[in-house]
Amino acid sequence: MTNLGVGDPDYGYFDLSFGKRPAEELYDILSDPHCVNNLAESAEYKAIAGRLWNQLRKELTAQGDPRMLGQGDIFDRYPNSRVEKQGELYDDPDYDPVRDFEVWRESAGDSR
Repeated sequence: MTNLGVGDPDYGYFDLSFGKRPAEELYDILSDPHCVNNLAESAEYKAIAGRLWNQLRKELTAQGDPRMLGQGDIFDRYPNSRVEKQGELYDDPDYDPVRDFEVWRESAGDSR
């Protein structure tokens, strides 16, 4: 599959496996158990997708999910094992994700 090119008739399967996911996905797992046919943009399923999004938003807000509270950038600041790659990404060889995360957490009033 990794040898498929953009013009290949099966490239869609490569894109499903390795491409950027769409913002919303909705699948009929009974008729499409491999979740290949995204129904989220289908006019026939717009009402269902909207209802599910509202339910998800309500539940995530109740759980205090940072993305629902305007604090989704916390996920870009979590320290991980690729510190040198983050240093390259931020063009900062002295990048310290642990220090930056702690500073961010304190500024957000998170005392955990």
